[in-house]
Order: sequence, then structure tokens, then C-alpha cells
Amino acid sequence: LHHVFLILVPVTFYHSWEVWHYSYIGVALWVYNKALAASRSSMEVEVLQIEACADDVTMLSLHRKDGRPIDHIAGQFSYLCVPEIDPWQHHPFTVSSEEGRWTHHIKGMGEGTWTGLLNERVKAGEPVSIRYHGPYGAPAFQSPVVEDYLLLYVGGIGCTPAMSMLATWHAAAASGVKVPFT
Repeated sequence: LHHVFLILVPVTFYHSWEVWHYSYIGVALWVYNKALAASRSSMEVEVLQIEACADDVTMLSLHRKDGRPIDHIAGQFSYLCVPEIDPWQHHPFTVSSEEGRWTHHIKGMGEGTWTGLLNERVKAGEPVSIRYHGPYGAPAFQSPVVEDYLLLYVGGIGCTPAMSMLATWHAAAASGVKVPFT
């Protein structure tokens, strides 16, 4: 369903060539996005652990094949592609683990959805390969912090970066770094 426009745009151009005035920017951005995703998803990653958790959540733990650590800051996100589901779809997911580890928790959003198909593959024990690019984004504050206290008011999808930040702060507090809840 994501790629229905690949049929609609040529049909629209066939119907009226004048439509290019309105659609060339969108088509150009789509081509640029796909080229960028293909070029950036060349990092080879290996699935360390994958499991279907409760409530249709898939836990995915990754590492780079070249052995170098993935440098991410708590709260960042990455684009993941599972070619066995769709080789063209890269979906953004927040890195849900503390810094130094690389884990994603992906909620299945229903039967037939990309996340639902991922969860079904994992439950069935089918192989999953990952193409990756990122991490992107940066939270407004990082460890160590200068604030004595922070109020994290989050809900829905915002819980994942907050949990990543809390896990990072918890690990930092254990090593003596000043964090906002010690």
C-alpha cells in the first residue's frame, strides 16, 4: 500500500502532462529519500538476540559486524529495514537501551503491518536480517547534567527515549557520574 503512488503518478501524468508542476518536487524528494536510505544502510549489522516479548513487542539486540561500537546517545533513533518483509521500507525506531548497548523494542501494531509481520516472523522462528542507518536526533540534555532534578513528562512513543535516558543515567550513577536523580 505504501507504494501505490508508483502507479498513480504515471497514470496521472498520462492523464494530464500539466500535473508535473504539482508533483515533481514530491517525486524528486521520494527518489532522494530512497537513494539516501540505500546508500546509508550499507552498515553491516548482526542480530545478537531477537525475541518476541509480551504484548506483541519484538526485542532486537544488534551489533556491528566490524566490531566497532555503535555510537549513540540515549534518546536517538535509527532506521531499520528487514528485507524479508520489504526491502524498500526503512522504519524509524528509538534505541531503547542505555549508551553502549544497542537494543530496539518494537511494538507490533497489528496484523499485516510492517511491525506485525516482524513480530510474526520472530514468533515463527524465521530468519531476520537487518539493514540499518543512523543514529539520528539528539535529546535536549545528556549525561552528565547540571540540573539537580528533571521532570520527564512522557507518554506514548515518548516513553522509549525517556527509558533509554533513564537507563543511561542509572548506569552512569553507578559509576559516580552526577545524574538528576541521585
